[in-house]
Amino acid sequence: MTKSSEYMEKALRAFEQSPVFSGLDSNEQQKILEACSYQILPPNTLLFNQGDPCRTVYFIISGRIKLQEVDPETGRNLVLFLLSEGDIFEVICMLDDGPHSLDAITLDTCEVLSLPIETIHRFIEETPKLNKAILPYLGGQMRQLANLAAELSLTDTATRLQLLLLRHLHGNHSMRIPKLIHDLSHEEIASMIGTVRAVVNRHIQHLKKEGILHTHRKFIAVKNLEALLNKVESKFKLATRNSKNS
Repeated sequence: MTKSSEYMEKALRAFEQSPVFSGLDSNEQQKILEACSYQILPPNTLLFNQGDPCRTVYFIISGRIKLQEVDPETGRNLVLFLLSEGDIFEVICMLDDGPHSLDAITLDTCEVLSLPIETIHRFIEETPKLNKAILPYLGGQMRQLANLAAELSLTDTATRLQLLLLRHLHGNHSMRIPKLIHDLSHEEIASMIGTVRAVVNRHIQHLKKEGILHTHRKFIAVKNLEALLNKVESKFKLATRNSKNS
């Protein structure tokens, strides 16, 4: 990518949203951008499979990409990360030179930058601020994995759906939009909480009847945030009470 590229301005804006690259100065950012390749990927593009050699690091300018693990026997998938503008992946194999640990699939038309693994290693060595930013970003992903593991083992599907909605809420209007997931199919949402489409559909219809959610086709918004918070809080209070009595 050259400095005259029409995509440079958009890529720089995405860098400013990135927890990894936003702390770099403009010269450092431009140096990395000039080493990148730019791609537009249609929805449902498979970038790599679990077990593939890790040769490239990707940075998202726009769109959403899911990182998922697939059960080879059942074909069911569990989405571990839903990434968007400003995210870089896959960080773990970037650091340990191992194979990809997950599948990466686009959900939308995505604009991404790609960089050979050897090149990002060189930038990390040459740029102390980049080196320093990688570990907190990786730490955030590890914390997210730990939270998901706890939810899968300790909560029911209704609570996992409610927590998913709360994590993605955006805005302070009467209708709060769960950003990144508001227009996903029930099947995609099911893959994020370890269940199936029919179960998600049942829970969403129940929340809609209670006046907590507004839905229209694939669109979801939260109408009553207080009621949604109360449902989650009461579930955890009950779990705490039961653990004390056991």
